[in-house]
Amino acid sequence: MAFGVSIRLPIKHGFVRGRAFGYFPDRGNGSSFLDSYEYSQLLQSCRDIESLKAVHAQVVTAGYQSNMYLAAKLIEIYRDFSGSMEDGRKVFNNTTERDSQLYNVLIRGYTTHGSYMEAIRAYDEMQMQGLKPNHFSFPFVLKACSAMGDLEKGKEIHRDSMMAGMNGHTYVCNGLIAMYARCGDLTNARQVFDEMPERDVISWNSMIAGYCQNDHPKEALELFHGMLLGFREGLDGVTLVAILPSLSQLSALGHGRWAHCYAIKNGFVVDVVLGTALVNMYAKCGRLSVARLVFDRMAQRNVFSWNALIGGYGVYGLASDALGTFSLMLKANISPDAITFVYVLSACAHAGLVDDARQWFRAMRDDHSLEPSGEHYACMVDALGRAGLFDEAMSIINSMPFEPGADVWGSLLGACRIHKDMIARPVAMYRTWALAAWNGQGISVARMDVVGVT
Repeated sequence: MAFGVSIRLPIKHGFVRGRAFGYFPDRGNGSSFLDSYEYSQLLQSCRDIESLKAVHAQVVTAGYQSNMYLAAKLIEIYRDFSGSMEDGRKVFNNTTERDSQLYNVLIRGYTTHGSYMEAIRAYDEMQMQGLKPNHFSFPFVLKACSAMGDLEKGKEIHRDSMMAGMNGHTYVCNGLIAMYARCGDLTNARQVFDEMPERDVISWNSMIAGYCQNDHPKEALELFHGMLLGFREGLDGVTLVAILPSLSQLSALGHGRWAHCYAIKNGFVVDVVLGTALVNMYAKCGRLSVARLVFDRMAQRNVFSWNALIGGYGVYGLASDALGTFSLMLKANISPDAITFVYVLSACAHAGLVDDARQWFRAMRDDHSLEPSGEHYACMVDALGRAGLFDEAMSIINSMPFEPGADVWGSLLGACRIHKDMIARPVAMYRTWALAAWNGQGISVARMDVVGVT
């Protein structure tokens, strides 16, 4: 049996791991080393970090330390095994020859692991070395810009892509749309979208999601209609997840029902993401029984799924249902987050459950290691104020570790109006007015009276 075949046989069956890499039989020509292809096969068969390091040592000993193909493999596998790019960067630094493809692997690795600044630095370094980025380079570095909210760097990379002749490349344009949308520049995002010679489902989904994320639900719905007319065959579950929040904002129940029916008719898997989007849509449209039905049929739920239902009950004043669902959430061993407690405390306030509000407010820190935000304090002040407990409400405000915002003082002011409290009311009025003036809102006392807070 040829030596290459004998090496590939244990690779194929997954026998190669750990110390087995420390020994390579003689090839018959006095050498125990493999060629670069055989080493790449061994690298792909590594099952743990120990076996990877053993093969890496053999690669170095065999003189392939600067082989760009093997270096790229090593960077990728170290990234997957170690969860960081530290070892991958060492491999990269030890190569004497580098090309755009090797830099692409490095940029992709940094972006995948959230080291966005390092990804951008690697991109800049590639250009300083006189290497040209290509259609594999741009999407990952654009993703890094998106995550950092660095619009100016994103525009610079857009110019680079145009100079590289990639302005019509679908893969690159999709990255540009996502970057501009994430950075809030919908004008440029839409321009890139409109000028694309060909669009795929990712192009449509990215633009629809961009409108939704930037609170432009009408534009999202209009584009969704355009997709149905011109690209209906490409519509997928991601499209529905992208459009459903906008339908929720618009209370477009008819469109939401259509999206749900379309998913069922076309055999889409209603996973935790799509299921949560449907629960949220039905809840915000006031169809809480349907929201609950979708929720109960979900095979898997996460904190966002529970929040969607709890929040829906709270919005429509069904405090007992909201708190009952929260109790089920805890029994299901789902850890609540900060949003959950906003809904829970708000439900307690509206139901007059002051003791429950106190209990859950304390539990945020004591049981769930969550620090209350301004929203949580506002809910507590609301609960105490509605019960006429103004001294305790003021005590809560004075104990805040940061300056109370308009939402906190507004909650107190609203309670003062209900109970005709003349002691706390002037303080709350002044603080609310001062904060509004500081923020440039220019709310006068007369305006407060018009909106019913004085």
